[in-house]
Amino acid sequence: MSGPGTPAAPLPPHGPDAGIDLTVGSVRGHLTRLTIPTLVGLGALLVTSVMDLVWAGMLGVPELAALSFILPLVIAGMTIAFGLGTGATSLIGRIYGAGDRDACLRIGMHALVLVTIVNLVVTAAGYVLAGPLFANLVGPPLPVTPHRSGSSLDWKTLSSV
Repeated sequence: MSGPGTPAAPLPPHGPDAGIDLTVGSVRGHLTRLTIPTLVGLGALLVTSVMDLVWAGMLGVPELAALSFILPLVIAGMTIAFGLGTGATSLIGRIYGAGDRDACLRIGMHALVLVTIVNLVVTAAGYVLAGPLFANLVGPPLPVTPHRSGSSLDWKTLSSV
């Protein structure tokens, strides 16, 4: 109880740095609020993959087969990205909970640099190894025509960096 001589309890922080107090309220509500943006993001990735398959299907059967062949590698790349993101989020959350905002910013920047380096290494390895790796797996090469020279994989790889 606060009386005339006792100070009032501090108000909870407001504004962009207020954050969310996960120690107050129902666990189900917090999990729902934190899970929905992730589900929307995963749904967007799924829609993008389906649209790639629809587009490749309009080009022809070989293009659709090529995209279906490479899809597991794209999913593996997304899994690596999700793993790095989850690890960085956990680490930043623990440091933020300890009250060290400067360390949060530093770890966040390190995570971005790490993801960029991993993307560049995976992209370089993909360009170097794609020809020899897939040449023996898919049979004789098809002639390359102008509409087949561009690739959805190039766009996805560059956009992920």
